Amino acid sequence: MENQNSLKAEIDIIMKKSGRTKGSELITYAKYIREKYGEKGLKAVEEKLEEFGYPFRFDSVKMLGEWYSEALNVSAIIIAKSLFDWKEKDFFEFGYTSPKYSFLVKILMKYFVTLKMFVDQGKEYWSKFMDVGEFEGAELDEEKKYCVLRLKGYDFHPCMCEYFNGFLLKISENVVKGKNIKIEETKCIYRSDPYHEFLVSWE
Repeated sequence: MENQNSLKAEIDIIMKKSGRTKGSELITYAKYIREKYGEKGLKAVEEKLEEFGYPFRFDSVKMLGEWYSEALNVSAIIIAKSLFDWKEKDFFEFGYTSPKYSFLVKILMKYFVTLKMFVDQGKEYWSKFMDVGEFEGAELDEEKKYCVLRLKGYDFHPCMCEYFNGFLLKISENVVKGKNIKIEETKCIYRSDPYHEFLVSWE
């Protein structure tokens, strides 16, 4: 486990950032942690949040209609990194499997039946989950079998890049009519680019 003073300093920085997410995403996190590490694991996250001055109980979250701090959501994820020794692959796995636990994302995946619908309307549906950042389908070439997705104005923590790699790959697998689907973050604000950019390709 990393030094607790440096972890608290990291969480304090994140918690100063503005932006909200729907309760469904915090519920998704809680379900994932419970399944992977048990009730004891989720309790450990809550205890660490309280120790750092941000008391929160995941059982209090309302799924529909309620907005919560995205900084809190990301902080819980970073605490999981410390408690459970998460590596890049673990953030990717959480992002990839999160649609399994999210009621709203399951609805979204049923709605997006084609890649073009996802590219054209992803921005609108992002705003239903998040009021920070802007998601857009920047480019789609079905003949050359690739699309470019961009996430602008989202700056909480570098570890979230792998989360979005996993999440967007799972969504893409649901809508792409092809095989061997891959994703790569080709631009990143943490590499001095103006936004996050993800290249999805397939055969």
